[in-house]
Amino acid sequence: MYYLKNKGHKTGFWIEEFAAPYYELTDKGVQVTLASPKGGQPPIDPKSSSPENQTEATVRFNGDKALQGLLSKTLKLETVKQADYDAIFYPGGYCFQYLFLLNTILLFFLFFKPWTAMGFSGRQTFDCTY
Repeated sequence: MYYLKNKGHKTGFWIEEFAAPYYELTDKGVQVTLASPKGGQPPIDPKSSSPENQTEATVRFNGDKALQGLLSKTLKLETVKQADYDAIFYPGGYCFQYLFLLNTILLFFLFFKPWTAMGFSGRQTFDCTY
């Protein structure tokens, strides 16, 4: 789990910033592969589950046991091959993108080529420690 610097609050990716694009893509038939720096379950910001932060996408995610199962078994990023994918998307969260990018700078350069589609969503991304 990651913590906000000088605050001690647990953090991770924000459910809405993962779920909304995931459903937008998969509902249109796009095949999505889930990967994270260490593989397995990436950390979820507990505040993103708070009642005041619920949206249509988070409610759907909370009831989607199949997606939660996939999320608990993400691929380890070092096993992902650039040639197998057309795009990368990084979900946001308080400091999650920063840590994710620190752990995946090699992947970023492997994927970055002319016309590679990359997407980022984000909140505060640089006020954290781990």
